[in-house]
Amino acid sequence: MSTARIGLSCSLATFDKISVSPSMVNASKIPSSINLSPCFSCECLDRGDKDSILQSSSNLSTLTTNNRLLLNSRTYLSSTSVPLEIDTISVDDDDDAPTDIWLADFESKLSNNIVYDEFDSIPVSRINGSIQDGRLSDNTHRNRYADVIPYDDTRVRLIPTKDNLHGYINASHVKIRVENTIYSYIAAESPLPLTVHDFWRMISGSNIHVIVMLIGNDPQLCANYFPKHKNEKCRTDEFEIELISEQNRQDFHIRYLRMKVLNGQRTRTIVHLQYVAWDEAQLPLDATSFIDFINVANSFRRHYGETNPCLVHCTAGIGRTGIFILTHVMIQCITFNKKVSVASVLKVMREHRMSLVDRTYSYVFVYRCLIDYLKSSRLI
Repeated sequence: MSTARIGLSCSLATFDKISVSPSMVNASKIPSSINLSPCFSCECLDRGDKDSILQSSSNLSTLTTNNRLLLNSRTYLSSTSVPLEIDTISVDDDDDAPTDIWLADFESKLSNNIVYDEFDSIPVSRINGSIQDGRLSDNTHRNRYADVIPYDDTRVRLIPTKDNLHGYINASHVKIRVENTIYSYIAAESPLPLTVHDFWRMISGSNIHVIVMLIGNDPQLCANYFPKHKNEKCRTDEFEIELISEQNRQDFHIRYLRMKVLNGQRTRTIVHLQYVAWDEAQLPLDATSFIDFINVANSFRRHYGETNPCLVHCTAGIGRTGIFILTHVMIQCITFNKKVSVASVLKVMREHRMSLVDRTYSYVFVYRCLIDYLKSSRLI
């Protein structure tokens, strides 16, 4: 059988023969101990025997509280992380908000331009939040942007290796409790050529079943980390990823990937959701289609277990990533008639990862999505 191989180099100069701009990576800061040999490749092969699907789940203890907004200290453990403290939002059962009240409040804030002052009042980052790990000389080349660094206590921690001595990746845990459900996310920057393998290590170790990708396929914005064609397989040092099937809708794609651990027979199904309808301001073209996309992601999240984190990434892991998480959380609050302000949710989100929803017009778009959702709900 003939095999067509496409070499995807993990050097900082090229990735699938695509150059990486200097603003993305500072090559001068790469330690000599880092292995820059190719570690990711794609090949078109006939699929062999069907692998069994391993669906593992993580257990989270139930949270209880009587406060509307309370920061609760939780410990998160995964096979690639050490214990770290995670805060969650709690919403009081007594604060009910009928649909009409939500709608009137959101429309009033938009029409009276209150939403702009509200956005400006939200702290961009946590006071005294340490980001020392991301600034270590061994890790700076793993950040796309020098001003977007995860907090030390909420960053995703990988098992250290000789090529990644601190187990560092630019990604943050974000956990939010609404009603009796904990919505668990990992907000991440898109992988660089050098970090593709670590990206999949994070997916494997954090028990990810759903990936939300909020950018197109521009290699300058995101290194190629998954196969684009059926029967194509991509390999890293530890994993083989195969595209099983794909559904293309007008504004987004649904892909089913199989991830296999190369040194064993363990496999996992990964649902990869990519939203592709963006306007010139880098916002979704249509609020309704974006809500549909969020609902699809939420359905898969429930299918694979609500305690499993949903991996959300754009390029920097703050703008569109923040829009998705904030809109999703607020829709859940509306669904359960739980009164919590958009600003208070974003404030706590930013205590997990700095600068989430980084532009005013992005914040306004979240309000427009929620208004559209409420109006649609009234018609049902």
